[in-house]
Amino acid sequence: MIKADNPAGRLYLLIDAMRNGVNENSPVKDVIASHFEVDNETEWIEAYLDIRHLIEETKQTIEQLEFEDAEKAAFIDPVNTIREAFNPRKFFNSWKDVITNGAGVIVAFNQLKFVSISLSNSPLQEDIINSIDIQNLITEAETLIQELQDGNIPEDIQKLFDSKLDEIIQALKRYPVRGVEGLKDALEKALGALLLAFQRIRAASETDEDVKKTTKKFQKVLAGLGTIIAQVGAKKLIDKGIETLPELVETIESLIN
Repeated sequence: MIKADNPAGRLYLLIDAMRNGVNENSPVKDVIASHFEVDNETEWIEAYLDIRHLIEETKQTIEQLEFEDAEKAAFIDPVNTIREAFNPRKFFNSWKDVITNGAGVIVAFNQLKFVSISLSNSPLQEDIINSIDIQNLITEAETLIQELQDGNIPEDIQKLFDSKLDEIIQALKRYPVRGVEGLKDALEKALGALLLAFQRIRAASETDEDVKKTTKKFQKVLAGLGTIIAQVGAKKLIDKGIETLPELVETIESLIN
């Protein structure tokens, strides 16, 4: 069984999901758009970059294996074949021509299964975040976005919270592709924006009870994201200044208390 506890497994499962029920005459670009449910060019580029990131992460993880160079090369070769299959020059070619009948692509895809199983049984195996925890946090963030739209807090603060909540939701939805690193990136950006707006939020909270309540709810989403990241052993949440979950929660709470 292929698991999402390593980047090769996530890459295999991603391609397998895109293959499932695909119209093989569709351009590769359209298959990617359909799978990621994107409806504009910016979102499509982000989806493509996620795929490329996952391919590169797979190669980097293989490099960490304590194998002889020849063994590593045997693991990396199918990843390179898949990387070439998702070359932008081929996006307007059909899925059938590029993937199904592409030179060595299906063989490489099957070899990727073996790579994934090997990584699952290595020290490089990752813990997996429970999908229920992911969905619960998505629901909590979406609920807060709706409250922001229905509420009446200052527009600049509303836009700040709304944009960072949306980034968190997208990172949670793309966890099967980006893994915990995508969640860490979203958390760092949200916390960084909150810290930069510290004075503005604190001043507004002193005179506007709705701002204070909303900030606490935003804090709860960030703490929830930090908690599920920490549960899989990713203790270093922020590169500078904040390294553990207690420090994260303490820092966020200091903004509104």
